[in-house]
Amino acid sequence: MPQLDEVLSVTKTVEEKLMAKMEEVQAQIQCASTAKDTVAKIAEEFRTFRQLVYQMLGLLRNQIHECSKQVDAVETRHRRKALVINGIVEAEGEDCGKLILDLLNHKLSLGLEQSSIKSCHRLGGINKDHCRPILVHFNNIQTKASVWRLKTKLKGSPVSMKEFLTRCRQAVFGRHGNTLECGPVGLRTASSQSRLLMGSGTR
Repeated sequence: MPQLDEVLSVTKTVEEKLMAKMEEVQAQIQCASTAKDTVAKIAEEFRTFRQLVYQMLGLLRNQIHECSKQVDAVETRHRRKALVINGIVEAEGEDCGKLILDLLNHKLSLGLEQSSIKSCHRLGGINKDHCRPILVHFNNIQTKASVWRLKTKLKGSPVSMKEFLTRCRQAVFGRHGNTLECGPVGLRTASSQSRLLMGSGTR
């Protein structure tokens, strides 16, 4: 990706400048006399060097931040047709696609066909203590949206669903609670876009 190449380029530039300046300061220290003007000069050089380091590290942090935002956006676009469904009992030799279709057609009354689901599988390793969630990729965003709108019909059952959010966006929900209302802050998702609704009504 171009953003990653840019980060690597900035990192290389930082390393080269740091090494050159460190060698220069080291040489001055080795040749320094006890004269006050020499000590003052070296001190000034070091302050300049330190300022350069801070500036370059700040630039690097900004580049990494922008790169992370780009990667998160790409991942979010890839996940926008997917949902994670929890609470479906797991059995050996099961057909996840059939399980999901049965759930959506009987519990949510959707009448979907097998072709509506692009892929479907359990997440994580087998655990005897609990059933693993199922990741469902739908063929189009409209089908995913139809399923998501009817999720409240699952209330009171052991089955629940959530957006397939990226780690960054999931962390936001982890901090505030994946609920519709959370004190002064409301949380919503729409097409995998996380929104924080503040008490003032701002987003």
